[in-house]
Amino acid sequence: MRKFLLAAAAAAALMSGAAITPARANPVLMISVDGLRPLDIIDAQARGLNVPNLRAFMADGAYATGV
Repeated sequence: MRKFLLAAAAAAALMSGAAITPARANPVLMISVDGLRPLDIIDAQARGLNVPNLRAFMADGAYATGV
């Protein structure tokens, strides 16, 4: 009887961990353009660059000033 209780307790312990699901992380979109420095987009208007979509990404999301 003691072996049965020990086996049942071990099975319950193993199965309880299977019911726990990890939290889902928010998806991340990273855009990288070879040869394009962060400052080129930050100062796009002063540099004569027309990049409205990248500027919108910066305004609505996060960006790096250096890599």
